Amino acid sequence: MGAWKTRHLPEKISHRGLNGMRAFYVNTMLRSLAFSLVGIFTPIYIYQIMSQLLGSTKAGLAALVSYYLVVRLTVLVGAIKWSKVIEKIGFRKSVAVSVLFLVGYFLALCGASKVWWLVYVAGWLLGMNIPLYWISRFSVLSLDGRKEEVGKQMGFLSTLDRVGAMLGPIAGAAIITWWGFRELYLLAFAILVVSIIPLWSMPPHQHRNGVSWRGFWRWLRDRRFYHQAIGTVARVFDDYSSTIVWPLVIWFLGIKLETMGWIFSLIGLVALLYRLLTGIIFDWLYQKGGKEDEALFGGVAFVYSLIWLVKIGIRTVKGVIIADGVLGGFGVSYRNISDDYIVLGGRRMHEIAYYTYRTLTYSLGVIVYLSLWLIGIYCDCWREILFSATALMVLVGIIQSRESQIKI
Repeated sequence: MGAWKTRHLPEKISHRGLNGMRAFYVNTMLRSLAFSLVGIFTPIYIYQIMSQLLGSTKAGLAALVSYYLVVRLTVLVGAIKWSKVIEKIGFRKSVAVSVLFLVGYFLALCGASKVWWLVYVAGWLLGMNIPLYWISRFSVLSLDGRKEEVGKQMGFLSTLDRVGAMLGPIAGAAIITWWGFRELYLLAFAILVVSIIPLWSMPPHQHRNGVSWRGFWRWLRDRRFYHQAIGTVARVFDDYSSTIVWPLVIWFLGIKLETMGWIFSLIGLVALLYRLLTGIIFDWLYQKGGKEDEALFGGVAFVYSLIWLVKIGIRTVKGVIIADGVLGGFGVSYRNISDDYIVLGGRRMHEIAYYTYRTLTYSLGVIVYLSLWLIGIYCDCWREILFSATALMVLVGIIQSRESQIKI
């Protein structure tokens, strides 16, 4: 049975102890905490290293872009090979191996302040981790999740992500201020090691694969999945603008790292409430069987698109808090519902193949985004170009709601 054929899943899978969902809940919270400690500060850290080495702002930014290019080219080259590894060793071992790459990633960043080329070693290690973790994570969600509770489950998982996002920035800023970046990455490394433990209670799963480059090109053109490909590229623009470019912009405004930590932790608290609520609302609307959830997604995306245009002109802490704290619920809801549609799509196709193809699409989208960033750096208008493009792509991403009307 090839990977291209759709499949039917049981609505509920019961296991002893922690099932796949619960094990990932615990792992997600710890992993999120580790990444939230360093997340908004890593672009700044790499930029500082490279700008001091190269002697200019433009060169430092271009070097930062090249770091992310290394990450995504590594994913693009290795995703299909890693998908076959996942099929053989299973989800929990794949995630455990991904943590080993992350350990190397954090250690490389620790040494990068003294040995600059370790920045690119870190990028390669992060790129090796991404397919192993994210293909496995979403596959478990598609296999062990319940269709009628996909919003609730994704909302709860996202809420655990936001618990880390709430605690991490303020703690990370304090650690940088008191000790430095090296100690920050060492702490993140320790938390990651602990995050492996709950995965060993996961049950075995049946793995289906059949991934190939030919299958990927077919997936991009297939009427049953092309909306997911477009939605994936839209998410690239939102993800990179939100988690990489926007923190960098705030820092360039002259806002101190300690202040950034407080701001993003406050935003994380607000987002935590929005994420869980959005998941419950999505399930309620989706179960109606009409276009109610699609209307919600479209409305949220429209307002969120306008917020990105507003961010182009923000120059103060007050503006950042209003855009991300007061109005940030639209961005949280947009990403949460998009994730719901992603998981629904994963239930219609063999999970490893589906998420491998999505990972490849995401990497291609990142390359487009980074190309625009380089053009913006050259023209001294990278903020305007990237945020305008993100506003447009958020609107284009509304097509992902087509998933709501496709039945398994």
